Amino acid sequence: FWFLDGRHTTRINATAITVPVLIVSGAEDRITPASGHRKLARKYRKVATHMEFPNHAHWIFGEPGWEMIAGHIHLWLSQSPSS
Repeated sequence: FWFLDGRHTTRINATAITVPVLIVSGAEDRITPASGHRKLARKYRKVATHMEFPNHAHWIFGEPGWEMIAGHIHLWLSQSPSS
């Protein structure tokens, strides 16, 4: 929650991020909406992969069908270059 960080301790230099980044979002998430995740993926587009899952909300791994999402994440991890 950057807006609560008056000292900007959470500010990140996007150009300094050079490792693969995975952004996972639920399309029905009302706490941290997928639109924000898409924006984040665009910011880190050189290194980011965004996976958005329909019919999922904020607590993806507590929802029915989490196993399929875990499988996608596992595949991404196994294909990502090590750094």
